[in-house]
Amino acid sequence: DIYHKDKLHFDKDFAVLALLQVKNVMNADPLVLLKNATYKDAVNAFRDHHRVNPIPIINNNKDRKLVGLISRFDILKQIQFVAKK
Repeated sequence: DIYHKDKLHFDKDFAVLALLQVKNVMNADPLVLLKNATYKDAVNAFRDHHRVNPIPIINNNKDRKLVGLISRFDILKQIQFVAKK
C-alpha cells in the first residue's frame, strides 16, 4: 500500500536491495544439527526455535561441512507414515 502512491520510492528501495549479496543478509552462525542427531533432537529443535526452517545438518563440529537439511515437513512426514501403519 505504501508504494502504490509513489512507484519511484519502490524502485529506489528495490535498487538498493538488488545490490545486496547473500553474505549481507545471511545468518553466519545458524542453528545446526549433527548428522547423528536423533529424531527427537530434531523435533525439539523445531519446537524450541519456531522461526527456523529448515535446519542445516553438518558432519561434525570441527569441519561443519553441510551434509543435508531437515525441514518441518520432513518431521511431519514421519509422523504421518507411522500413523498409517
